[in-house]
Amino acid sequence: MQRVAQDWLVLTQLTAHNATAVGVVMALQYGPHLVLLPFTGYAADLLDRRNLLLATQLGMSVLAAVLGLLTITGAIRLWGGLCDSAGAGLHHRLRRAGAPKFRLGAGR
Repeated sequence: MQRVAQDWLVLTQLTAHNATAVGVVMALQYGPHLVLLPFTGYAADLLDRRNLLLATQLGMSVLAAVLGLLTITGAIRLWGGLCDSAGAGLHHRLRRAGAPKFRLGAGR
């Protein structure tokens, strides 16, 4: 839901319905999946999965809270939305690397 809200925020509030800006936001959201795949898999193998999942969920919660506060106060700018999208993409990639093994109980 946060990804759709970020896209909608950029499309309707931060730009004048600029599709290129929405494309950049989506690239920042999904780009870490392609670029960081080997590194996040390696991190998921080395780090404690429970701590990794807790850290990524906490990080995504902080990013969502900051984005919400900036939006409510009217202080959000396009660069802030882009930074939030990049941070959310990174946290999501790390979470996706550690979650499957955590669910299966392997590597505790």
